[in-house]
Order: sequence, then C-alpha cells, then structure tokens
Amino acid sequence: MKTELNAKVVGKIEFAPGNFAIKIAPIGRTLPDFIPGQYGVLGLPYSAPRSVFSDPEEPPADPDKMIRRAYSVASSSMSKEYVEFYISLVRSGALTPRLHKVQIENFIFPIFFFQLFYAFHGR
Repeated sequence: MKTELNAKVVGKIEFAPGNFAIKIAPIGRTLPDFIPGQYGVLGLPYSAPRSVFSDPEEPPADPDKMIRRAYSVASSSMSKEYVEFYISLVRSGALTPRLHKVQIENFIFPIFFFQLFYAFHGR
C-alpha cells in the first residue's frame, strides 16, 4: 500500500557538508500543535533519489516501500506554517541520504508528532 506524500519541503539550508535543516509544511491541512520534546516522523519512498555523498545501497530496496524515521523538532511551537528539523547525513542510511537530496517544493511523507517521555517539572 502506497502512502501519500502530503507535506512539502518549503525551506532547506545546508550548514556544513552533510548537516542541514529542512522546513516542512503540510498540504491541505493545518500543522498540528506540538510542544518541545516531541518528535516528528518524516518519510520518503525507497524510489526517492539519494544524495551523491551517500554510499551505494545494497541490495536495492523495494521502490514502493516507505522509509519512516523520527526526528526531533527544531522549530518553535509558535510557528503554525512549517516545522523545522536539523538532520545529519548518514552516508549508509536509508532515509537521510534521500532527505539530503530533497529540494524546496519536493513532497514528503506527512508529519505527525509524538512524545517519547514527559519531563517532570515539579508540578
């Protein structure tokens, strides 16, 4: 079953080779509320092109299969237009070489948020 890519890359900055930030906005829906400490899930199909700086992928993966990984949200929860993620390229990875290759206006797997744990704030 194919998963719809219904979020779009609206910004990308490379700070140093392999270290970059991408801004992602949902298409046709509002960005869900989130709080610091949450993670967002990003994904692309194996058919998405890989960065030229990545290692060859052996064996070739099923092109229709979706790769999903959780990343810590780096943007302010005050932003309601996009969410930002800082990412480091893992040359042998499945997803980061594809995220490194994405450009502004490319589509990506929809974002959703979850929290791994709650911090105790003495309340």
